[in-house]
Amino acid sequence: MLQLLVTFFAITNGIYAYNQISPSVQELIDNRPTVIKTFLIHFKPVYRKQHKGKKHRIKESSTDILIRHKQHVRASQASFENDHLLLLQDYKMHSLWVSNSMRITCPAEFIEEIHKRNDIRYIQMDSEVFLPRLAHKRLLEPHEISEISEGLKHLRISKLRNSSYFNMTGKNSKIGLIDTGFDPTLFNEEQITSKDFTSQYDGKSPSIEHATNSLGILIGSKNNKVKTAITPDAHIYHAKVFHHNNTSRISTILTAMQWLLDPDDDPSTDDFPKVISNSWATLTLNKELMLPFWEALSTMKKLGVIPIFPSGNSGQSQKISLSAGLPHAISIGSISNNGSPSTFSTKAEVEWEGITYQKPELFAPGENIISVLPDGQYAEISSTSCSSNYVAAIIALIQEANPKLGPKHIKKILLQTTHRLADGKKTHIVDAYQAIDLAVHGGVVKGLIDGPESSTKISVQPGDLTFVSKTTGAFNFFLKEGTYQLTFNSQGFRTYTEEITIRKQKKHSLMIDLQNSQEHEVSINIVDSQDTKINGVLKLYDDQDKQFLIDDGTLSVTLFEGLYRGQIEVSGLKDQPFLLNVDRMHDQIDYRVSSIPAILIVKDAKENDQMSKVENSLQSLNIAYDMINHTIASDDILAYDLVFWLTEQESFDTLSSIEQNTLRDYISTGGRVVFSGENLAYHLRFSSFLKESCGVDFSKDSSAVKSILFSQSKSTLADNPSFYYPDTLTPSASNSENFLFYTSGETAGVYKKDQQGGATLFLGFSINQINNQESRNELINQVLEKIQPKLQDQIQRIQNLFQKHKKAYHQIVNRFNNETIHNKQEIKEHLRNFSSKRGLQPVLEYIFYQDTDPSLHENLY
Repeated sequence: MLQLLVTFFAITNGIYAYNQISPSVQELIDNRPTVIKTFLIHFKPVYRKQHKGKKHRIKESSTDILIRHKQHVRASQASFENDHLLLLQDYKMHSLWVSNSMRITCPAEFIEEIHKRNDIRYIQMDSEVFLPRLAHKRLLEPHEISEISEGLKHLRISKLRNSSYFNMTGKNSKIGLIDTGFDPTLFNEEQITSKDFTSQYDGKSPSIEHATNSLGILIGSKNNKVKTAITPDAHIYHAKVFHHNNTSRISTILTAMQWLLDPDDDPSTDDFPKVISNSWATLTLNKELMLPFWEALSTMKKLGVIPIFPSGNSGQSQKISLSAGLPHAISIGSISNNGSPSTFSTKAEVEWEGITYQKPELFAPGENIISVLPDGQYAEISSTSCSSNYVAAIIALIQEANPKLGPKHIKKILLQTTHRLADGKKTHIVDAYQAIDLAVHGGVVKGLIDGPESSTKISVQPGDLTFVSKTTGAFNFFLKEGTYQLTFNSQGFRTYTEEITIRKQKKHSLMIDLQNSQEHEVSINIVDSQDTKINGVLKLYDDQDKQFLIDDGTLSVTLFEGLYRGQIEVSGLKDQPFLLNVDRMHDQIDYRVSSIPAILIVKDAKENDQMSKVENSLQSLNIAYDMINHTIASDDILAYDLVFWLTEQESFDTLSSIEQNTLRDYISTGGRVVFSGENLAYHLRFSSFLKESCGVDFSKDSSAVKSILFSQSKSTLADNPSFYYPDTLTPSASNSENFLFYTSGETAGVYKKDQQGGATLFLGFSINQINNQESRNELINQVLEKIQPKLQDQIQRIQNLFQKHKKAYHQIVNRFNNETIHNKQEIKEHLRNFSSKRGLQPVLEYIFYQDTDPSLHENLY
């Protein structure tokens, strides 16, 4: 605690330790002492000794904190006010308790008289603050207006509305907004409490566009023509601080902030919003001018209020707004439709007293966002202020879902649940559904690890999560309710595993003592599905990528105790990843390696830690499959006959360019893919992959879909599936055809087969959204009947892979021989069609080995 106090004083006092007045104020004193200007006087805090002892360590309520804060501010300013009581009215003194400051309009010579007082910390000009310009704005024609804003899709609000949180619309939420004026005719009056902090009317038309757009993102217009809002039922506390020319003053912003923290001017009532969206910026390079905002944001932090700022629209220039760069602020950057940072979105490193902060901390959609403008017009807006309003609304929903969470935990939840892009990279793109789900059903796991002097890796199963402790051994993260195995692994120490049961919205504390590891000999046995020992290669990834040859199915190796990740590779069989725990309790470990099944499921969606409904259906149909999560390499996919690629309701985190190229190569070898995702065609609508490789054109989103029909029988497949905005499609190539229809008559699925034997079946919805298992099984049977390769296609694919990929070639031959041995005569008929049979030698040899019938050899060559 002492160290934290020292750090606090160093940061808040160190910047201002030598001069009590800013250079601009000093210049006025020296050159124009009689000129009257508005200044900000910052006072030194008055700290009262806190009682110690357990009975005094009761957590204060936010109202108690606010009352005490106001008392301390009054005490720190009391002496100054008493000494200059007669001047208070003439100099228009106004106390700003939010930052322990005072605004005063006076001659510069008065500042010279008072600036050396012991109770004054710093004096500066009441500088100008401006509203950043939008990066882009385009008015939309009526035919260009879609049913739902693209930003809501990217944030997965559609999944939120289509889940158990469907009624979470901000009904009990309060959001603060510091912005321009707005068009009151577009919004429900009872949802907005507004106050104007600008000076008297100057005869010029007020600026109302920016706040109108902000309110469209926060609560939406009352005509509800387009779904643009995350919290349509929230109450907004709106502070107008910008004049007609989109400028304001520091003191105006501070006055608005303290109104938002105490709207009724009664600190005993808990009536203030717990999240404030700021649209303003200060691009000054003088950090001294940031003292009032530092103090104001510190006050918010004490009250549990989260201040949200846009990072700015100045591009990758490292010139981030200092307001957004403050350590207490959460700054938000903008992403484009493909999930990469927008070119106009500012990103920078900001240093405060020797500590470097990466800004922005989070990203959200901010490019071509549909929202409302004055007079009810709709437009595409590009700005980081769109992104910051989105995140402010999501934080309000988190606070509504779990009021116990403070700013620190909310920020941790937002960071822990951010999107993973399709290229596998972890980003800081906010995911509304995951964040709210973890806030409702999650619990905190915190503790301390004793032993290692470096950080420790913490692996969590199920879920395949990984966390890293600090070098001090401290760790803190969230897990959803359930039972988990936590494995603590640090180089040079024995692996330690502990089971923990998480209860939602509870804290769980652990103390872990890791012991030094010792060398240990372990025997590893490798067998196939028939329990026959086989040869292969064992690779250890965590030990300088070592490889060991497995001879006669057995390997003896000496390793230090610990956890090792690796893989077993056997020619013709599936690679077997493993997590090897070397300890004194286990001298022998057995691994079984099997053939690759014909079907692979790629769960390329955020919720991939539970069995999908597609998996459930395949199991009920007794169909074998493999399943992997997220990004895959070409080597991982080539040996399968059919791939189900499931993206659920992802809208931009779908197929990266790398994955598209991987799938192109796979299809060119004769591979077949079923694509299933509600927004997949929408995301790929401008790509050549959708049109050329899949034979599909995106038509539109449709919110009216209630069921789907088979193209041939026209029989209803599924009534009332959990669709939100499925894609409607159009065949785009001569070799593509309709496969399924929605009941509206629009196309729901398109099938395409190319000359190389590859095929795709593209569905505009997620199969997992069909809740009825009988309907889902029926659909999967129809899909398999349509797209699974026939025997001739399989033989052709073996020939295709022979020269291209030896590993996949041996794996697919092994499966083919095991699964088709009863079709020897049919295979013989198809083999006659191939002039070159070099790639088919293993198939021929296997057939001849199994059956010496002379008729089988006729005319094969």
